[in-house]
Amino acid sequence: MKKICIFALAACLLLALAACSPSGSAASPIIPDEVWQNSNHFHPTNAALELIPDSVQTPDASVTENGATLAIRQTIADRYLIYVLFDVTVPEDAGFDPDANTHHVRFDIQTDQRGTKGCEELRLLESSDSRHTYLFIYFRVPNCVLMPGPATLSFVYPDSPTGMLSVTWDFSYADLSRTVRVSSPCTIGGQTVGNPTVTLTPLSLCVYLLDCSGHIPIYWETQIEIRLKDGTVLPVPTDGILDGIKLGGESEEFALLYYRLDRVLDIAQVEQVNVDGVAFVF
Repeated sequence: MKKICIFALAACLLLALAACSPSGSAASPIIPDEVWQNSNHFHPTNAALELIPDSVQTPDASVTENGATLAIRQTIADRYLIYVLFDVTVPEDAGFDPDANTHHVRFDIQTDQRGTKGCEELRLLESSDSRHTYLFIYFRVPNCVLMPGPATLSFVYPDSPTGMLSVTWDFSYADLSRTVRVSSPCTIGGQTVGNPTVTLTPLSLCVYLLDCSGHIPIYWETQIEIRLKDGTVLPVPTDGILDGIKLGGESEEFALLYYRLDRVLDIAQVEQVNVDGVAFVF
């Protein structure tokens, strides 16, 4: 299933990278690789996560109410999005259905803009009689900067006195992104654009198009690939839930094309990003 989120944007692109830990310091990844392999699209390994230690956190954050515990196991973040891996442990006789569509997450984080839109997804990765592991995926429109400070995840659990289990931890920054701009007008998606910019992080890619003439390019038909220094070519994924999310609008001035990657990328090994044949050389 493909979900495509399209928004009209009316502000300049502001970018920041966020990562989580109680103290703001990095923590070594400790989650078994096979847990992440159940995440459908994003498949990091511990070896890959060692490339971005300051963007990977294992917060010591949990809460227990009426025998049920919500515990944050691991977070992986960049300037656009955050993956939150967490466990919900309940009594075996609680009658808890981990697949129930009534489960949902509320996520609160500080940003530099109010009222900005975003996308989120909750997935069940593993389940036993009492412990259930979920992956929560959250990102904001990329013209919104995630700010350091407290982040709170709340999981709906009817047997809790408040109806939700909530846990809070601290957010901090470790910006690993790189940005390249083409200084002359070019053609992308059959449209003339001026001064296009590519910002690449280990987790995602954003193409920022200025001075679009006419209709904004059809995002899912725009061809984007990442070429590594060893000659390897990585196509940017465009299928599946939240894969190849594109953000943009009908503005005559600018648009955004936003993609989540399916792996942790060592951006030091990237030679260039090609967007409809336009080369952004890193």
